Amino acid sequence: MGIVRLLLAFSVLNAHVGRLFGFEAISGELAVQSFFVISGFYMSLVLGKKYSLDRAGITTFYRNRFLRLAPTYWLLLAICLIWPEMSTVSPYIPGGNIVTSLTHLPFFDACLIAISGVFLMGQDLLFFREISPDLSVHWSTHAGSAGLPLNSHLYISPSWSLALELWFYLVAPFFAGRRWKVIAGTCAASLAIRLVLADNGIWNDPWNFRFFPSEFLWFGLGMLAQRFHSANKSVFNRQLGLAALAFVVLGICFQSFIPLEKMMKHWVFLSLFVVAVPFIFDLTKNNSIDRFVGELSFPLYMCHAVVQHAIDSYWPDAGDWTAPSIASISIVIAIALNRGFEMPIEKIRQRGLQKLSLENQPTSKRVA
Repeated sequence: MGIVRLLLAFSVLNAHVGRLFGFEAISGELAVQSFFVISGFYMSLVLGKKYSLDRAGITTFYRNRFLRLAPTYWLLLAICLIWPEMSTVSPYIPGGNIVTSLTHLPFFDACLIAISGVFLMGQDLLFFREISPDLSVHWSTHAGSAGLPLNSHLYISPSWSLALELWFYLVAPFFAGRRWKVIAGTCAASLAIRLVLADNGIWNDPWNFRFFPSEFLWFGLGMLAQRFHSANKSVFNRQLGLAALAFVVLGICFQSFIPLEKMMKHWVFLSLFVVAVPFIFDLTKNNSIDRFVGELSFPLYMCHAVVQHAIDSYWPDAGDWTAPSIASISIVIAIALNRGFEMPIEKIRQRGLQKLSLENQPTSKRVA
C-alpha cells in the first residue's frame, strides 16, 4: 500500500503547487478521501488485534494514533512560529500576524484557532467560519463566499485533514467489535447526509470533503474492505493484487485523460478504489520497500506546505522550477523527518503496544 500512499501524497502536493513538468494527478480532494479509505482499512485491521477493545487497549490506541500525527506536526509548527515569513495572514488583521491577530478576533474564534492549532482537533471547523472586513466572524455555508475563511490561521494548511482523522480515531474502537451491518448502516447514514446536503444546494467547499458526518462514509467503507479481506483470504492472489495496483496507479496518474464528467470520475474512482484496497494490501503487506515508501507519505504530505511557503518567499521568480523545487526539497525533508524524527517516536509507540500485549497475556505466560 506504500506506493499508493506516496502517490496520493504527491497528488495533494500537485494540487497545491501546480503541475510537475506538465503532469496532473487526481485532485487534492479525491486524494484526501482516498487516504480516508486507507485509514479506515488499517484501523479496522489493528483494532481488536494489536489493540484490545477494553479500556487499556482503547487508551493505548488513542495515545499511539495521536503520537503518529502530532509530533511531526508540532515540529513543523515550531519552525513556522519562529519563521517570520510564515506569519502573514490577512489584510483584515492589523499587522497580519497569526498569533497577534488572535487579540482582534472574538473570544470563541481565538480559542478555536489556538486550541486546534496546537492539538489538531477542531481545525476542520475553521473552514465553516469566516472573517468579515469589520473583523466580525460568522458561520458560512461556502468557504470564502463573503469573507476570509478562518482556516487562513492555519500555519500548515494540509493539517486540517488530521482533524478528521482524529474524529475517526475517536469513534473507530466502537465500530471495531460490531457486525459489518452496523458499519454498513452508518455508511448509509453518512451517504444520506451527503445527499441531503447536495439536494439542498450545499455541495461546495467545505461541505463536500471536510464535514466529518458525511466523510465517515469513506472511513467506513475502508473498514468494510478490511472485513472483506479478513473473511475471504482465499480470494486474493498475486495476479489480482497486481491488477488492482496497476488500476489505482494509472487512475491516480492519468485520471484527467478519462472522458467522463468530473463528479462521475470522482465517484467511480473512489468506488473502485475501495474494492482495490484489500487486494493491494494483500499484495504488498510483507514488502519492506513498499513499507518504507509508504512511511514517507505522511511527512511529505505535511512538510510540502512549509517548503512551498519558503520557496514563494525566497525564490518568487522560480517560474517553471517552482513545482519541481518544492517537490524535490519536500522529498528530502520527508526522508529526514522519517529517519531522524518519526522512527524514534515509533519506538515509543511500539513500547506501548508491547506493554499492552504483556498485560493481556494470561498470568501463567507472564510468569513463564
